[in-house]
Amino acid sequence: MNFIERILFAPFNVQMVITRQCNLACEYCNEFDKNTKPVKMSQIAKQISVLKKLGTWSLTLTGGEPLLHEHIMRIIKIAKKNISVVGIITNGFLLTKKKILEFNGLGLNMLQISIDFVSENKQSRKSLEQLETKLLLLKHFARFKVVVNTVLGAGNIGQSIRLTEYCFNNGLFQTYGIKHDGEGQMCLDAYEREDCTKVFALPRNKPWWDIVCFEKKLVKNGKARFKCRAGSRYLYIDEFGNVEWCSQKRNKLKKPLIDYTIKDLRTQFYAPKPCSAQCTIGCVRRAGYFDSWRRQIK
Repeated sequence: MNFIERILFAPFNVQMVITRQCNLACEYCNEFDKNTKPVKMSQIAKQISVLKKLGTWSLTLTGGEPLLHEHIMRIIKIAKKNISVVGIITNGFLLTKKKILEFNGLGLNMLQISIDFVSENKQSRKSLEQLETKLLLLKHFARFKVVVNTVLGAGNIGQSIRLTEYCFNNGLFQTYGIKHDGEGQMCLDAYEREDCTKVFALPRNKPWWDIVCFEKKLVKNGKARFKCRAGSRYLYIDEFGNVEWCSQKRNKLKKPLIDYTIKDLRTQFYAPKPCSAQCTIGCVRRAGYFDSWRRQIK
């Protein structure tokens, strides 16, 4: 890939599944199972090598719960040798001081911890009640950016408000997800949408990349159109090594990463995505933000 091609089409962010297994079973989540074996190190190393050749700027390790992978530290080490920015998405339950210090030593850039409620409930155990001690560990020892991600519409609005206030008062960066169906489409009723607007009105510490602000428009109007660059500026690599549009569209592209080329990046950059107007997948929207001015073939 030459310099011009890298500027025009290379991935800004890649999310790569390294295991589908998870230590939790959140009611609203469709991204885990108990049976699929973790991705082999040999496959992961090959995938990272291909991502480097494609000009990838940022790689996020995800799952399932990526901390369940027995070689997680080795994976981060290999990733940091090949990709500029490396992050991880975790539910936080398996975090320890030892792991945090190891992340520091490996040069991890970002950790997203998922917390949806103040107190756990039948939908999720990912609560402040369960994870505040982990946040304190991160606050005292992490040398990487820590971001709390909260799914709105998944539970009691009062808890979402209190959680947002907690993050703001404690200087924690926070991003929002919107409850969606199995296709990644927003599925909030009128009451839930009204509740979300109350959360949006609160002050929040935003990480620099959270600049799209599509959530308010999506919740208010039911749609927020954008030029989706999934398959190009954003890649989702499943546990079988296939490139997919995103975590909720795992049956649309399904092309092996090892066969992915600049031609594929260019094709998917321009390809219209009919699901985009009601899409809730923030990482996809953010990855395409800087190319919003460029045309998309209809």
